[in-house]
Amino acid sequence: MTSFTEVLEVNWIILYFVYGLVFFIMGLVTGLQWRRHSDLELARPLPWLAAFGIAHGLNEWGHIFIPLQALYLPGAVVRLMVIAHLLLLAVSYFFLFQFGIELVLPLLPRQRWLRAVPAAALLLWGAMVFVRGMVFQPPLNLLVAIAEGWTRYLLCLPGAILASVGLFRQAGQMRSLGLSQISNYLTGAAIAFLVYALVGGLI
Repeated sequence: MTSFTEVLEVNWIILYFVYGLVFFIMGLVTGLQWRRHSDLELARPLPWLAAFGIAHGLNEWGHIFIPLQALYLPGAVVRLMVIAHLLLLAVSYFFLFQFGIELVLPLLPRQRWLRAVPAAALLLWGAMVFVRGMVFQPPLNLLVAIAEGWTRYLLCLPGAILASVGLFRQAGQMRSLGLSQISNYLTGAAIAFLVYALVGGLI
């Protein structure tokens, strides 16, 4: 009997394609919605969410593109593509972190310095990866695996949690205005980001 893991291994290209497509469409639709005029507080940070969706979708497609190109391209070129793929992952999570920060800033109006935290976390991640690579000189695949873990702890986890908190707050505001349907959508999005923080960021 075929196990679920074996099914995923056989269909890994479809899995990554659909997973990337979901993020890419989310980013594209969010970007298009942001272009419409809106007085809602939620509209202001939407470009960061759009950038996260598009960048993370491209990152997921990289899991398909790079192995296929590795069959034909020189090893040095493939290594550069792997490094670029890792950087794209970190940048996508930076966009998510910035989105979360922008959502919760109204709760802390005097703490504008918080806007610099995602950039500081991204620089810290880059410094950690560089030092690890220079001092220990691990194989590239091992360094990438470690660096991916650090992106999730330093950028994805706090970003997704903050996004969840901010969306729960927005849902409460919509509910107080009598916009129950929008409130329900925002609550669902907040729960989705909370699950993503646990699954994608922590686990």
